[in-house]
Amino acid sequence: MHNATIIRNEQIIAGFVITMVGLVGSVCNLVAVIFIYRSPSLRNSYGLICVSHLLADVGILLVHAIWAGPAEFFNYSILLSESSIGRRVGQLTLLFWYAAVYGQLQIAVNRLLAIVSPVLYSRAFSIRRTAQIIAASWILSLIHVIVFFWDECGFMFDVERLVWFYTDSKCGEFLSFYFDFIHGNIICAGVILMDVISFFAIFKRTKESPPAWQYQSQGGFPDPLRSATTCGDSCSTPRQGCSVWGKRLLACPAHFLPQYPAHRALPSQTSDGTATGERRSNLGLRRTSLISDQGDKGTTRHGDCFMLCTYNARTVSTNADLHALLEAAGRIKFHVIALQETKSKKSEVRQLNDGTLIIRGEKFPSRNVGGVGFVVHPSVVHLVDSHEILSPRLAILRLHLPRRKSISIINCYSPTLTADESELDTFYERLEDVIHNEKSFYKFVVGDFNAQLGKAEDDEYRIGRFGLGDRNENGNRLAGLLSAARLFHGNSVFMKKDHRRWTWESPNGTTHTEIDHILTNRRWCLLDVSVVPSFCCGSDHRLLRAKIRFSCTIEKNVCHRGGGKRAVVYDGAVLEKALSELDWHIMEDPTEDYDLLLQKLQACAERASTPQTTNLERISIATKELLERRRALRLDPNASHIEQLVANACCRRALQEDLQKHRRKKILEAAEGRRSLKKCRRDLRDHNIPLTALLNEEGIVTSSRREMEAITERFYTNLFRSSVPVMNPNIPAGDEPPRILPAEVRVAIQSMKPSTAPGPDRISADLLRAGGHHLHVILAEHMSSYLRKERIPNQWRTSRTVLIHKKGDREDLRNYRPICLLSVLYKLFTKIILTRISRTLDEAQPQEQAGFRQGFSCMDNIQTVSRVIEVCREYRLPLVLTFVDYEKAFDSVETNAILSALVDQGVDASYVRTLADCYRQCSTTVQLFQRPITIPIAKGVRQGDTISPKLFTAALQWAMKSLNWDERGIRVDGRFLSNLRFADDIVLFSRSTEEAQAMLNELNEVGKKIGLRMNRTKTKFMKNAFCDGERIELEGTQIAETMSYVYLGRSLNMENDLKEELGRRRRAAWAAFGPLREATDQLTDHELRAHLFDSTVLPALCYAAETWSDTAATLKSLRTVHRALERCLLRYNRRTQLQAGLRSSDLRRISRLHDPAEYVSKAKHRWAGHIMRREDDRWTRRTLEWIPRETKRPRGRPPARWADVFAARMDQLNAQLETSQNSRRRRPRCSWMTMARERIEWKRCWGPHDK
Repeated sequence: MHNATIIRNEQIIAGFVITMVGLVGSVCNLVAVIFIYRSPSLRNSYGLICVSHLLADVGILLVHAIWAGPAEFFNYSILLSESSIGRRVGQLTLLFWYAAVYGQLQIAVNRLLAIVSPVLYSRAFSIRRTAQIIAASWILSLIHVIVFFWDECGFMFDVERLVWFYTDSKCGEFLSFYFDFIHGNIICAGVILMDVISFFAIFKRTKESPPAWQYQSQGGFPDPLRSATTCGDSCSTPRQGCSVWGKRLLACPAHFLPQYPAHRALPSQTSDGTATGERRSNLGLRRTSLISDQGDKGTTRHGDCFMLCTYNARTVSTNADLHALLEAAGRIKFHVIALQETKSKKSEVRQLNDGTLIIRGEKFPSRNVGGVGFVVHPSVVHLVDSHEILSPRLAILRLHLPRRKSISIINCYSPTLTADESELDTFYERLEDVIHNEKSFYKFVVGDFNAQLGKAEDDEYRIGRFGLGDRNENGNRLAGLLSAARLFHGNSVFMKKDHRRWTWESPNGTTHTEIDHILTNRRWCLLDVSVVPSFCCGSDHRLLRAKIRFSCTIEKNVCHRGGGKRAVVYDGAVLEKALSELDWHIMEDPTEDYDLLLQKLQACAERASTPQTTNLERISIATKELLERRRALRLDPNASHIEQLVANACCRRALQEDLQKHRRKKILEAAEGRRSLKKCRRDLRDHNIPLTALLNEEGIVTSSRREMEAITERFYTNLFRSSVPVMNPNIPAGDEPPRILPAEVRVAIQSMKPSTAPGPDRISADLLRAGGHHLHVILAEHMSSYLRKERIPNQWRTSRTVLIHKKGDREDLRNYRPICLLSVLYKLFTKIILTRISRTLDEAQPQEQAGFRQGFSCMDNIQTVSRVIEVCREYRLPLVLTFVDYEKAFDSVETNAILSALVDQGVDASYVRTLADCYRQCSTTVQLFQRPITIPIAKGVRQGDTISPKLFTAALQWAMKSLNWDERGIRVDGRFLSNLRFADDIVLFSRSTEEAQAMLNELNEVGKKIGLRMNRTKTKFMKNAFCDGERIELEGTQIAETMSYVYLGRSLNMENDLKEELGRRRRAAWAAFGPLREATDQLTDHELRAHLFDSTVLPALCYAAETWSDTAATLKSLRTVHRALERCLLRYNRRTQLQAGLRSSDLRRISRLHDPAEYVSKAKHRWAGHIMRREDDRWTRRTLEWIPRETKRPRGRPPARWADVFAARMDQLNAQLETSQNSRRRRPRCSWMTMARERIEWKRCWGPHDK
């Protein structure tokens, strides 16, 4: 009895456990089915197989929960289990069992094929075939249970032994042995074998390819476009780098993309991100989808990218040509190929059986020339939004990524150089209009431009430095297009060997040029641009391919503009009252005194400061209401998905419009207020661009932030370390300096620029400008105390250094200028000292130094050099010009050399000792990222301090005065011109290369004594055709010879040819006009628009025009560029101008711009009078009056002289005076030099010289 009770209790517990396990298992499997159904990434073949397997498991578990468990719980008799109901339940269990077994087999096969053979997998497991396989497995399972309708066969549950059993008959024995034991073991062994093969295949691919984290560190993951594809319908589970929006980014049609299993995102990627794709030698699939095959050994290092190609096919007019093109394309990776010269008779669009989209435009009707089109790979056909064939030379393909930015690919085929100029102008104007009219975020202009662009010239930041060949006329047009359309040249950004760069080969195979180009408005999205040499289908061009990555992070940075720091306005009256209420006594120690002074000034500033309010908000009230509505919809459980999508779209559009409106409004206000547009754009910018990589001492690029900070610390520590021993100067004793007056403080404060960055003490110039007489008295007393004690506060010895990129490689620290953000009070103090000693320092400078001196400018040196070149060319005199460049000159000069120069030049001893204390135990902090780097300073002058340029020129003169060059250089009317200086920019004049070499080495020796080092790369020389000698060496190193040199902003050459300079002026004008367009496109005030143009663009176009030799070609070139700018300002082109019937004079009347020829003429006239009225015997006037008496000018017409225009004008005026009938008294003839000395008379005789 006791044993029966125990057995009964055990049956009750077993029945309860079986029932609960069945119920819980059924619920879990049903939840998994629902999850698969609701997950878009699992709506594929693997998901269908999993659903089938889960439903079979649910059937088995429900049988246990509803039948087996209760039978055990209620102790059903074995006869009840062997009844007809029990037999039918057994049949149902077998049906689900065999369906589950076949489902597990399908999962193993699916997984194995996806890893080992993606090609076969994509064919075998499409959606339709997967459904057929699942249906066949259920039918086969049903066939298995048909035999159990016989009475001899049965399959039932034994409640006593808790097992399922077959009936004890021959049928049962047969079925249990073959259908249960043999059949089950075979399937189990097959599943285990396939899983083992899959495991080793994954392991092998993992060893061959880098792990997923390495791709992510190299920029491979995450990638928006990749995430879009891998997380779309063909993806199963979210993977690292796939965001929520990325999973639904591309709604790929099911018949275009194969279906992949749940544990894999792609056939070419394992679950851990490693590569498993097959090699390109496999047949049947071109692996050129948006995701590149990381498993290929030939795969690019850039990982996943969009591949855009351009190719001049010469002809694709027949089916044979098209077949050859597609066959060649099947061997490379691409997404879109832009075709030129299709020469098709009519425009057509085809979609091939494999899904490839072919777009061909027609050629010119009367010529077998032209025709553009596209080849779009099947993997991106679903992204095509529209295409447009504009002409036989222009076509547009637009791609649209859902929930992302749109892409416009502009395909163009330019006329050749032999075409008419009007045809070329028409093409480029049409192309510029097309680019401006496209509103896509990404714009790519590709095609055959028949233009050689070459390397970037000075200030051409839209062109890289790795071009091929020399620029031709079409190249100049293309460079102008880059500036006008705000594009960047992709080919020249990446360094390639010449054989990987040229795109066209001449018929004889000897000439190779780069005339196919890829341009973009988003330079940061380009990963690589290079030709594909293996692509060939009979053309003399090579296919050019760009690898592009679309970055979501950068898009957000470009589209979104956050608010900057709010400016502070100080109330002068409140500040004056706060200053008068405090006691401003002076302490004995300058450091303690300055601490107390700072505390009191900051307290007064806090009382007087009010944040500057702006009436214009970035986000409008309507947009804020839309945002609130969207927030409410997200919290509303009854809101539909469509309502949320519409709300998101409306908010996004409204925010974009508000931000654009805010930006336009701010720029328009700045333009109307005639404030700086550059500062306005800087205030609107909400981010900066940090350093991403630096070159170390071995020339290796590193991107580690800690290593970059270490490189910076070592570089500037070595730079500011004293390396040349210079004796301490013997500073004599002197009288006590006079006290600093409040008037001196007031004048120095008024000369400070407003809204400048404060120093480490956070005292700004705006605070000092807001103060009145009381503040001036306070500062004068404290600074007089520091000057009397000849000591400065220790707070003034520290500064914060900001690195400003000059030009060149951004990864090289030598191309950065360290600007010190000093204390504003310190700069005020040194400015007062500079005012007192400036005249002494200027009087010690020779006429050769024109830098940072009152009454001198760059024009003096440019005029002198160009005049010497002109005279030597006319009289055939030998001339060698050596242009000297120092490495970090301002940061390298020794402090003791500066002090010695001040003593030598007669500066009062008290000021010398005070300046010596200013440069004692100084340090600066450089902050690249988060950690400030402290660097001690033992030499150099502080860049950012107003006295620094004067100190440097004083030290340079102290060093150069030891040079015995009285008989060196060019003899000009009895005096020798040996050198000209503008701060550290020095040019040496000599009559031979031997003399130039001697002078250069002597200058190098005296420069090294004060810490200056010559830059052997940038130091160059230039000689004319009448000079002997071939080379110049500096300490055994040969100095490069150049045919032209940009000196102080103007290009000089020995022929005085202005062609190169005019090209530079053209580029400078377009570069200056680019930032103005945001303002000029909105302005309705014609006078204000003309003022902006004439004050910004015209000076850039006519820089140093005062020193030009006027010719008709020069003025014509200026007017041509100016008219193009004028049309762009008025938003016209030549075609629209002709359609409107407007002449250039009509446009001038509308624009109200100044004529460039008159501007140049007036500036030159004014400059000539300025030169002739100078009585300080400077080289500008001396060279202008110079006539070589020791030689005779050769016969023949001389080249154009700078003064020819004035001589012609004076001849005309003298002729008018001689023929005047009303003049009773004839005036004697006079030269223009005599007339120019009289200011009033010279103004009267001015007029446009070209008329």
